[in-house]
Amino acid sequence: MVDVIKEIKLYNSIAKEKRKKYTLTVEELEENLALSRGSLNVINQKKLNFSAFALWIAVARCWTSKELTDPELERKSNGFALLYGDMLSEEKFALISSGIEPVRDFSKTSGIGQIAQGVNFLFAQEILKFPIVVDFESFIKNKNSHAEITGPRPDFILHKDNTVENNIALLESKGQYNPPLTSSTKIVLKKALKQCENGRLIISNNLPMYNISKTFGTAVIFYNEQSSESSKIQYVDPEYPNENSTNNLDLIRYHYASWFFIMKNFVIYKKLINNEFLVESDIKKARKKKIFGQPFYLFKYNAEERFEGYGFDYGLRVEVVDVLMGKKQKFNEIQFDINIKDTQKNNFEYFKDGTIIYFGSEKMGKTYI
Repeated sequence: MVDVIKEIKLYNSIAKEKRKKYTLTVEELEENLALSRGSLNVINQKKLNFSAFALWIAVARCWTSKELTDPELERKSNGFALLYGDMLSEEKFALISSGIEPVRDFSKTSGIGQIAQGVNFLFAQEILKFPIVVDFESFIKNKNSHAEITGPRPDFILHKDNTVENNIALLESKGQYNPPLTSSTKIVLKKALKQCENGRLIISNNLPMYNISKTFGTAVIFYNEQSSESSKIQYVDPEYPNENSTNNLDLIRYHYASWFFIMKNFVIYKKLINNEFLVESDIKKARKKKIFGQPFYLFKYNAEERFEGYGFDYGLRVEVVDVLMGKKQKFNEIQFDINIKDTQKNNFEYFKDGTIIYFGSEKMGKTYI
């Protein structure tokens, strides 16, 4: 019965969340947070645009990435329906008072933290241009089962590939709800950077082949739908000397393992989590299609048969699959930006790591390929 309820929530949510579109202001702050008084100086400002469904997928991937090393993960999870949709406003990116205020403090903090992580997943890909986003602790334990991980640590390891500049980075994600003072955001960002610094030490001690060239401390500041304030992201980006790492295919595989897991493709998920190359037989059920000039492998989402009419395709850029199969060596040469026509954006959800969800399947009589 629980499985059926989860599937119903999944497909009801897809129809609803596809229509919600959000714009979030992103503010880069000056690095010096030492002063306890005064305003935070904004040195750069951008806009992050995303749908509620994209956020929903991002939260699911963050949660899954934390648990990828758990051998019971497949048994524990049936689909990836999440419960946070009722916490967000339809009109703007804000929390709904009736959805958040009655919640117990622990659940409220957990829910805000989960949404903040999903926002930062999209922020890392869209604004910082790091396509690879993996859970910090889970990845280290996967690479070194005897790793000693103590003290506060960041949420994510970010990666572009074997380029010297901005190669591997750490990001700590914080979420705040109605922060009373500017100083509270300063405190949060200072804590975030300290967690990143401790993360550098943890990696140095347990995975010395990885060099960290960037750290990011972020605060996703939430307000409720009645507030005159707008929710936003604020972040700091301290400078570090550029260093290079070589064993980066592990990060790439780990990142895409969460994608195939939430899509219930456990064959590919298990290969990637075990750090193996994919082979032709792994993609034999995929259709190779061009979407706006870029080739993709498209798979059917393995939904319950009773919900077949609500199905969708999910996919991955052919160039990324070639990297995962060992055919292509340079991940950083992939251009992840593609142009999707405004009139057809509702039929796709495309992410800046080359993953895609395509709602216009042939069975539904729509083709946008």
